[in-house]
Formats: sequence, C-alpha cells, structure tokens
Amino acid sequence: MVAGGVLVVVVVVVLVVVMSQGHETRTVVVPSESMSPSLRPGDEVAFDLESGCCERGDIVLFEVPPLAQSSGVEELVKRVVGLPGETVTADADGTVVIGGRRLHEPYLPKGSVTRLVDVPPGCDAPVDGQPGCVVPANAVFVLGDNREASKDSRVFGPVKMSTVVGVED
Repeated sequence: MVAGGVLVVVVVVVLVVVMSQGHETRTVVVPSESMSPSLRPGDEVAFDLESGCCERGDIVLFEVPPLAQSSGVEELVKRVVGLPGETVTADADGTVVIGGRRLHEPYLPKGSVTRLVDVPPGCDAPVDGQPGCVVPANAVFVLGDNREASKDSRVFGPVKMSTVVGVED
C-alpha cells in the first residue's frame, strides 16, 4: 500500500511541476487590417515565445524580412500556409493550392481570393511553371487573412523559421 501511495504522490508532484512551468508569452497589439477578420486593428494577441515554429494554420509573430522593411516596424503577424519543401500556388478561383491540393481555409471571409502573380523572392518556381513558391528548407510561406490588404510572402518571400518569434497562444 505504501508503494502505491508513493507513486501517486510522485505523479502528482510531477504534474504540478510540469503545469507550473508556464511558457513565456508576449502580448502584441495588431496594427493593421492584414489579418482581418481573424484579428482586427487594436486586438491584443498573446504569442507563446517558446513553442517553436510552426504548423500550417498557426498565426505567427516574426521579425520583419529585409524586403518588407518599414520605418518603425520590427515584427509582423501572419498565418502559416506553406511548410518547408511544399509547393504553394493558387487556382483560377483564387484558392490556395498546396502540392496540388486545395487548402481549406475556414478562417477566410467568404469570397476571399488569393492571387499569386509571380514567383516570390527567395522561392524556387513550381515545376509546372505556374506562379507560386517551392518553400525552401527552414522557411514557411505566410499570408495575411485579408488577402487583398496584406503584404506577405507573396511580396517578401518565405519567412525563415529562425526569425519566428512566437506562435499565437
């Protein structure tokens, strides 16, 4: 009976220790419409700074890429759409296509259209010659949810995973 009781105490202590080791987070105020309607200007969003990068659909905070430099802006918030090694294109209807399969994006407003008109900087061209991006190793392709108002990987290219500061908590 004592051995079983000791095991229960050890398990409880381990659970308490694991649960008390909270992740470091940072709250950011959304500055623009680029992530609307999911995130609106003035919304406060908490980012887990220790979770690492990334899964498709994650909203991430990352350092501004060199081709997106703007005075006073140090970090951007976008959604991860393409992962390393994947081919990101868009079909004639304006739906994102990953490796030949249409991507289901329930967070987009009805009628949203995604346009890829060229091969973004830092991308290899898709083998079929279509506009789009073969995402390099150790990088992700990010898009704003408000596709018409977002400057994202279509403009500045894939985001290096090492520049991702946090993932929405």
